[in-house]
Order: sequence, then C-alpha cells, then structure tokens
Amino acid sequence: MRTSKRSQYNADASWASILDLQRAPTRRKKEKEEEEEEEEEEEEEEEEEEKEEEKKQEKRRVLCDDVDVLATCHLP
Repeated sequence: MRTSKRSQYNADASWASILDLQRAPTRRKKEKEEEEEEEEEEEEEEEEEEKEEEKKQEKRRVLCDDVDVLATCHLP
C-alpha cells in the first residue's frame, strides 16, 4: 500500500494539529504561570528598591540630626 507524498503530508499535518490542540491548554497554563512569576519578581524588586530608598533617607535623617547636634554643641 503506497501513499502519495501529498496524502502523507496531510496525515502528518493532521497529527501535528491534533497534538498541538492537546498541548494548547498545557502551554497556556505554563505561559500564565510564567507571567505570574514575572509579576511576582517585579513586585519583589520594587519592594527592595523601596526598602533601599527608605534606608538612604534614614541615613540622611541621622546625618542631618548629627550635624544639627554638632552645630548646637559648638555654640558658645
């Protein structure tokens, strides 16, 4: 039983589309999970940046307080 190249191609394409349809829900689920992971990473990075900024501002406040104390201590 010989099959033509065209009919073999069509059969292969049919199987490929069937397999693709079977994998589609899994692929969508993976894409959704990846998007959620990316969002979580972005949120964590934003939180870290906010913490770093708060630390910098706290250091500035402490330095300013120290300067104010020194300025008042050295007054006659």
